[in-house]
Amino acid sequence: MGSNNKRGIMTAYISPYKLLLGLLLLLVIGTTGISLANPYILSQFIDISLASGASRKLIKIALLFIGLSLAGQLITILSTFLSQQLAWKTTNQLREDLMDHCLSLDPSFHNSKTPGEMIERIDGDVSFLSNFFSNMFVVLISNTLLLLGILVALYSVNLWVGICFTLFSLFVFFVFRKTSGISTKNWIKSRESSANVFSYIEEKLYGVEAIKTNNVTKYVVGILEKLMLVKMKRDRAAFMISTSIWGTTVVLFSLGTAISLGMGLFFFLKGMMSVGTVFLIYNYAQMIRNPIEQMSNQFQDLQRASSCIYRIKEILGQQSVVTDGSKMLNGEEQFSVEFEDVVYEYEPGKPVLKSLSFTIPSGQSLAIIGRTGSGKSTIIKLIFRFIEQSSGVIRINGEDVRSYNIENLRSKIAIITQEVQLFHGTLRDNITFFNESVSDSEIKEAFQELGLWEWYCSFPNGLDSQLKSDEMSLSEGEAQLITMVRIMLKNPRLMIMDEATANLDPLTENLMVAALNKLGNNRTVIIIAHRLQTLRFVDHILVLENGEIVEQGLRSQMEHKLHASYWNSDLVKKG
Repeated sequence: MGSNNKRGIMTAYISPYKLLLGLLLLLVIGTTGISLANPYILSQFIDISLASGASRKLIKIALLFIGLSLAGQLITILSTFLSQQLAWKTTNQLREDLMDHCLSLDPSFHNSKTPGEMIERIDGDVSFLSNFFSNMFVVLISNTLLLLGILVALYSVNLWVGICFTLFSLFVFFVFRKTSGISTKNWIKSRESSANVFSYIEEKLYGVEAIKTNNVTKYVVGILEKLMLVKMKRDRAAFMISTSIWGTTVVLFSLGTAISLGMGLFFFLKGMMSVGTVFLIYNYAQMIRNPIEQMSNQFQDLQRASSCIYRIKEILGQQSVVTDGSKMLNGEEQFSVEFEDVVYEYEPGKPVLKSLSFTIPSGQSLAIIGRTGSGKSTIIKLIFRFIEQSSGVIRINGEDVRSYNIENLRSKIAIITQEVQLFHGTLRDNITFFNESVSDSEIKEAFQELGLWEWYCSFPNGLDSQLKSDEMSLSEGEAQLITMVRIMLKNPRLMIMDEATANLDPLTENLMVAALNKLGNNRTVIIIAHRLQTLRFVDHILVLENGEIVEQGLRSQMEHKLHASYWNSDLVKKG
C-alpha cells in the first residue's frame, strides 16, 4: 500500500486534534532536550572530577542531573497519556465512520461478508491502529528529534565525528528503506486469516444447536484447527520477516559502538579530547541505538498498520449501487406505489422480476402471493431501496423512488418480517430501540390502540420487564406483537408484511391480525402471505409466478375469478 494512502487515513482523522497534537509535540521536544542534556552533564561531571574540581560544583551538577531526569520522567508520563487520548479519539471516530459506512451499503456487500469477518474488520483492525497511533507520536517523532539532536551535538563536539555518524545514520535508514515494505503483504494475509477464524467461529456458534443435534462437533473443531494452522503459519511468516529487520539493527548497533570507541580513542591519544568528551561521544553513540531500535519496532508496526489501513480503505472504497436522492416526503401524505416495466436481475441475464407493472392506490392494501422464489421479497427490497432495479421505474406518489432521500423514505416505511430482532434490555428498550425521548404514556397508548393492553398487563414489571433473560422469554408470535407497537409509534405511511404470520399459533395470529387492521387504517399496505385469513382484509391481490404477474385484481373479483381449488394449491401454501 502506498504511503499516500497511509497518510490520507492518518491525516483525515488526526487533523481535527491539532491543539492536542501541538501540545504533545511540545512535550516531545522537552523530553528530547532533557535526553540530550544529560550526557553532556555527565561528561562535565567526569572532567571536573578528574581535574580534582570543587565538590560543591560536583554536587550542583549531580542535583541538576537528578532534577532533569525526574522532569523527563514526568513529561514522558504526560506525553504518553496525551498520545493515548489522541489514539482513542481518532480511532473511535474511524470505527464509527466504518460502522456507518457499512450500514449504508446495500445487501450485496453484506451477503459477501459474515458478521465475524466484519467484527474483525471494524474492531480488530481499528484497535491495532489505536495502539499504533498512541505510540507513533511519542516513539516515532520523539526518536526522530532525538536522533537529529544527537547528530547536531556530535557536530558540536567534533566535525569528523558528526560526519561519520551522519553517514552511519543515513546507511541505517537506507537499510530500513529497503526492508520496510517486505512484510506488509504477509501482515495483510495474517489479518485476512484472523478475519476468517472469527467469521468461522461466529457462524458455528450461531448454529450450535444444529451442530450438536447432527453430532458434527469434531468435524467443526477440525476445520477450526485447520483455519488456526493457516493463521499461525501466516503470522509466523510475517513475524519472521519483521524480526529479520530487527536483527539487522543489532549488527548496525555493534558497528556504531565500534566507531564511537575507535574515534574517541584516536582523538584522546592525539590530545584533542578529554575523557569526559570521549565518554560523551560513546554515550551519544549508545543513545543512537535507542531511537533506531524503537523506530525499527515502529517500522514493523507501520507494516502491520499498513495492512490494517489497506483493509479499512478497501471497505471505505465500497460503494452502494443504490443511489441517494434529495427530495423529501411529507410526513402526513399517504403513499401510492407504482411499478412500471420493472426488471431486476441478481445476475446478468437471469431476471428475478420480468417487466413487472402494477399500482397500489394510496391508502389501499395489496396482497402478493406466489411460490418461493417467484420474486415477492424482491419487490419489497426494491421499494425499501435495499437494491436497485435493473430497468423500469418505481414511483411513490408519482415520483421516481430514486429521487427521494433514502433515510427520509425509509422513515416513512415499516416492514414486518417473520424474524423479529429483540435486544437484551427492557420491554421499553425493545419497543423504542433505546430512544429515551419516547415517553411511557405514548408506549402504553400504543398498546391500548392496538388492542394489546391485556397482553401488556401480563408482563410482571410492565415496561421495565427484561427480555431475553431468565425472567422473560418471548415466543415468535409475542415478538411480532412488539413489532406492532414499534410500528404504531413510528406511524409510517406505508406498511409491509413479509409473511409475518407464517409461523404463528392461531391465538397470537388473531391478536396480530386485529392489530394489523388498526395499523392499516389510513395507510398503504403490502402483504406477502399465504394464509387466507390474512388475505381476507386486503383490497387487491397479485399472483406472481417466476417473476411475472399471472393474475391481479380486486380481492372480490379474484375470489370469484380464481377457482376454489387454486386457493388450496401449493401456490398459496408454499408462498
